[in-house]
Order: sequence, then C-alpha cells, then structure tokens
Amino acid sequence: QIHYFDVWEKPLFYSGKNLRLEAIKNVHVGGSFGVKFTFGGKSFFYSSDTAFSPGMLQRAMPIHYLIHECTASSSYFRKHPQLFKMHTHSKALGEYLLKKPDITLIPVHFLLLRRDEEKRIREELKLLKKRVRFVKDFHTIRL
Repeated sequence: QIHYFDVWEKPLFYSGKNLRLEAIKNVHVGGSFGVKFTFGGKSFFYSSDTAFSPGMLQRAMPIHYLIHECTASSSYFRKHPQLFKMHTHSKALGEYLLKKPDITLIPVHFLLLRRDEEKRIREELKLLKKRVRFVKDFHTIRL
C-alpha cells in the first residue's frame, strides 16, 4: 500500500529515533525538492535534479556529504546553455565546495553524451582532491 507524505506540512517530514528527513526546495520543475538525511551523527543532502543554487545548498547546511547532480562539464553547458535552467555542471560544484572543507561530494546524474565527458567532469572536480567520491550504479559505499 502506498502512503503519501506532504513534505511541506512540517519542517521535518519524517522524524524517527535514528533518522530525520527534511525536504528542501530545489531549482528544477515545480514541486521538485531534494532530501536532507540525518542519522548516526552524520547528515547528507541529495539534491535530486536541480540547477546550481547556493541558496538551496545553504538551506541544507550543515551536512557531511553532498550527493548532487552533475550533468556535465562547464564546457558542455556553454555549448548547451538551456541546461543552466535545470541542471548543474561540475565546475560550479567544485568551486562552491572548495570553500566548504568539511563536505564530501558524491556527484551523480551524468549525461555523458560527448566523448571524454567523464574525464572533463573529473578534471573540474580534481580541485576537491579526496573530498570527491565517484560511485557506480548498484554499488554500495560506506559513509
């Protein structure tokens, strides 16, 4: 049986013994949001599909991990500027997180339509050094 939650009804749409869930409005389409998870002394924010938004990220703070969409590199966005309205490029994430040394980035949602695009994304995120973790579909990671 499916149960729907009104994520805007109260500040935390779920609060249990060891887990809290908070909806944070993002910049994609009407009604879209990301989810902040807090449990076991850690917190992470999953942005869902969204245009880059420092305001949205600020509302999610404090967090330890940022699971954020990373559609393509900044050069791909320059060739396809319509993406700026609903998605995020790797350079924006890297530059933003450079000033947030306590946050580890887990980029997701790669478009990868252009040859060597993943290489360009990794290059733009290299400035974060060990604070970026690339994951693969269906793999489990320990946070």
